[in-house]
Amino acid sequence: MTGTAHIDLRDLPRQLTLEFQYGLQCRADAHRRTTPPRTVMQAVRLARAAGVSSLLDLTEDQWRHDAALGRVREPVLFLIDVRDAVEVLRDGAGWESEFARDVWRLERLPGITTPATATVPRPRIRLHFDRIGQRWLRDLAKRWLRLRLTSGLSTTAAHTGLDALVCFGFFLAHVGVDRLADIDRPLLERHLAHVASQPGGHGLKKGRISNLNLFFQAIRQNRWDDSLPGTAAFYPGDIPREPAPTVSRRLAEHVMAQVESEANLDRWDNPSGRLITVILIRGGLRMGIPPGCWTRGYAACVSVVDGSSRVVS
Repeated sequence: MTGTAHIDLRDLPRQLTLEFQYGLQCRADAHRRTTPPRTVMQAVRLARAAGVSSLLDLTEDQWRHDAALGRVREPVLFLIDVRDAVEVLRDGAGWESEFARDVWRLERLPGITTPATATVPRPRIRLHFDRIGQRWLRDLAKRWLRLRLTSGLSTTAAHTGLDALVCFGFFLAHVGVDRLADIDRPLLERHLAHVASQPGGHGLKKGRISNLNLFFQAIRQNRWDDSLPGTAAFYPGDIPREPAPTVSRRLAEHVMAQVESEANLDRWDNPSGRLITVILIRGGLRMGIPPGCWTRGYAACVSVVDGSSRVVS
């Protein structure tokens, strides 16, 4: 009927038709989101224009690139969802199919602790091991993070651990070290200096050192590679202390307005007190009065700040 929302898959190749039907059924079974027919038809037109016989003919990144060019975000996200469902049907889901990949799709791994702020039950979270240039370091990183994720580590902490190894891999490439056996204490001291020189706050730098130390401990405990020297370790004093928080001593605007008021300054019964107050205001200074050394003038100033009209003797 004219004007009735519908989904028309008749002009698609047989394989694409089955893939769209399967993807729509998976969405309906999940009871997570609705798919407007208009979005599906836009996705159908994109698939037809791409000239593919299956959504698996293009990678996820290639579909996303098309989305960036055409500014059709929702239809392409739907295409990627359908593609994921088809790929899981073909390859299966779980550690056996995901571990060998250089980009882990954590929504396909059972028992993963997702962030509490996630807006959907299984958000699309990726761990990009392809950012580690050394193959041997990448393989060890996978074993370490698989162990930590299956023991309850959150995906946020997994990203922090991976960042530490990416930073370490970049440093190793910079200094020309390409063997686990060459990682010793002098090299780690140089890495400490490298981390300290990088941009980022104290938390980021602390995480890079502490996670790398946990990584070395896991290699030794699980006997993944006995070539790691025993001197390759960090110590408590290696991690810089967190800087003391700077407490603002700035007074609120409404408080300063009361102190600076001519009417309140005129309440001083001693001209010297009024003069000192004006000097402190103009210079942005404060004056500390030890306990027991209260003066009538100082108390009058305090009474202005706390909003009372009582003068403490």
